[in-house]
Amino acid sequence: MLTHFLNNRQQVARPDEGILPARTSSRRCKRRARGKTKHRLADRKRPGQSDDSQRRRNMSRRHVFDRTRAVLLVASLSMALSETLPSADVFGAGGERVAVVLVGHGLPAKDFPREKLREFRRLMGQVMEAGGEEKAPSELVARLHALEHEMRRWPRTPENDPYDAAVRELASRIKQMGGYDIVEVAHNESCGMDVGEAIASAVQKGATRVVVLTTMLIRGGTHAEVEIAEKVERARKAHPGVKIVYAWPFDVEELTRLMVAQAARFLPAAKAESESRK
Repeated sequence: MLTHFLNNRQQVARPDEGILPARTSSRRCKRRARGKTKHRLADRKRPGQSDDSQRRRNMSRRHVFDRTRAVLLVASLSMALSETLPSADVFGAGGERVAVVLVGHGLPAKDFPREKLREFRRLMGQVMEAGGEEKAPSELVARLHALEHEMRRWPRTPENDPYDAAVRELASRIKQMGGYDIVEVAHNESCGMDVGEAIASAVQKGATRVVVLTTMLIRGGTHAEVEIAEKVERARKAHPGVKIVYAWPFDVEELTRLMVAQAARFLPAAKAESESRK
């Protein structure tokens, strides 16, 4: 009986087998119990403490938890996006030279002559009423194209066209992060190169594969779903030896993660965390 008891006592006390000694286990259990009691007491209202003070105390603890959760969410999203972002080496397998064409919506410059802009819009309406450029009078279509060309070639600065400046900044970051040596900026209307022109420029620079991206992310819009798609198709026919990919539509799950992370950045807890780091 005594031998059986001693054997059991020795087995309990063998730390190399992952079993804690009985005394150590007991001490840790007591410490855990004291810790839980301490937290329960901290949650109780203290003598002389107002209800508002207690609520502020509990709210502060919840805000710390929410801040930590938001930071972890953004960090996890960044890791997920970095894992899904392909590098130029992946696209360029087989010795291909890859180019990216980033397509924005396009806006007239703020200092473009207003009378010409009004004429352009009037002519555009007339062409649409006629059933498109194929059915509209040729002189009307020619004048429309001349005004559009002038509008697109109007000098741009961050002051007279902040939208174009933002698209170009994004293109620069895509070039740096993706490792592409050819990145062209186009706009669907009113500004800079059109989609077909940008693709032709990339091909002229030696691209053997062109990936067309757009800042218009979701389905249902005429520009991304119809107009840009048609321009890409025409470019495929104009450059049959080049692989031209329209990388659209975007994955809804990835867009959702992006939006959730963006919302988390502007929550009060996330703002407080950002301010505390400054």
